[in-house]
Amino acid sequence: MGLTKRKDIDAPSFKSIYQQNKQYMPTRKLITDILVANFKKSEAKFEELFSSTKAEWISCDHTYKTTANIDCKRDSDGKCITQYKAVFCILNEKGQVVQWQLTNQENFEEVCDMFVDMKKKFERSVELDLFHAVQRVVKEVPKRKHI
Repeated sequence: MGLTKRKDIDAPSFKSIYQQNKQYMPTRKLITDILVANFKKSEAKFEELFSSTKAEWISCDHTYKTTANIDCKRDSDGKCITQYKAVFCILNEKGQVVQWQLTNQENFEEVCDMFVDMKKKFERSVELDLFHAVQRVVKEVPKRKHI
């Protein structure tokens, strides 16, 4: 399975260049096409790197800032629509990315397959880290009411 499911992206077209003040400027589409084409060219290397990364233990969490930059322009009104809510990252003890996935929700069902893959890859149980375990407990403790 590829890191991206889009197969419709080929090498960028230089028809996406416009002239402004006697200078040729690339359009946003051209820049995006170049970046995606470059990623597609290296995708197999990324998959190999992620599959070969070792881990004694892993830490998992959603991060939100990066997804704010992933959007597409709606044809009807030109408005930019955010494509994903978060990136779910699995890191090893060295902070190296072992696996990641763009997500639209924070539910377990969306990332469940990642944990199945991790269990097969490392042949270990997957447990909740201390920070998130404490966070779940604290969430359930009622707050004090001030009088």
